[in-house]
Amino acid sequence: MSLQRIFLYVMIGAAIWFIAAVILRQLNGGLFDGGAVHIGVYFGTLVSSPALIWGLAKLTGIAPGAMLAPSVVALTTALFLDGVAISWAPAVYGGAGPALALNAAWLLWAVGCFLLSAMAMQKTN
Repeated sequence: MSLQRIFLYVMIGAAIWFIAAVILRQLNGGLFDGGAVHIGVYFGTLVSSPALIWGLAKLTGIAPGAMLAPSVVALTTALFLDGVAISWAPAVYGGAGPALALNAAWLLWAVGCFLLSAMAMQKTN
């Protein structure tokens, strides 16, 4: 992967993180009520993950079967930014407390779902 491609996927990962952080801050834990909405968000993340990987493949001109390495670069960037924000700037996600833990848990779940989708799409030679 070229340095330009690595930079592109780092920027995509940062953008995905930023969008998720803004949404989570606005909702301030409101998605995670411990009930049906909570389960629905997790299920929706799981089933929509392949579509996001496919969309990123189309956006960047890469075959969906070759998205594992780019996904790892983008999602590692997002995880890094999550870790920094959770540790040193919890206000990004609405402040410390139960909402922070629930938001962080969903972010980890989402990264896992996206990586699983990229692995499932991976073509082997």
